Amino acid sequence: MKKLSVFMVFILFSMALSASAQEENVTVQQRGNHYVTLDVSFDRGDIGYWIKMSEKTDIGFNVGLNFRDTQHQKNQNYILTPAIKHYLISDKPFAPYIYSGIYFSYGKGEFNRDFPQSSEDYQVGALGGFGLEWFPIHNVSVGGHVGVKAQYESQNNTSTSFTTSTIDNSTITSSISSKNEGYSVGTFNSGIRLNLFF
Repeated sequence: MKKLSVFMVFILFSMALSASAQEENVTVQQRGNHYVTLDVSFDRGDIGYWIKMSEKTDIGFNVGLNFRDTQHQKNQNYILTPAIKHYLISDKPFAPYIYSGIYFSYGKGEFNRDFPQSSEDYQVGALGGFGLEWFPIHNVSVGGHVGVKAQYESQNNTSTSFTTSTIDNSTITSSISSKNEGYSVGTFNSGIRLNLFF
């Protein structure tokens, strides 16, 4: 239901922009010198700040935050992605672009079901891909990109167990820690990006 609601909002928003665009002819060249990006994907929320460096090139960064707090689980995740975007054409309202950047991620979680567990993970990597952006009216664009990312990741896990001594009924606590690390390559997507220029 949540996905459908977000999708319907996006469709209505696009129809409104399309109607406004009939009276304007906006191109990449007419974008503002600064803009804020809002990610309206289904599984996370990102916000970013970007600067126009030339007619076809922008640089900026995006920040992602995720929090969850339930009865048996608490976790948090932070992502920082400095990046560069280069438009392949600049005289049309629809503009394909190349996207590349690096990213850093830190996450921490606590789980408490049968026995307490905690985890802490780090990720650092590089990504690159292609996207498409639409400039329907002045100061607003909608777009998104997909691509490939390569990353190094490290995860530390700790589990704690409690046992009762048969001798004096005291509680004995024991902890087990493990570390997993390695490299991975996969795909990524930005979700739907709304860009507000000023």
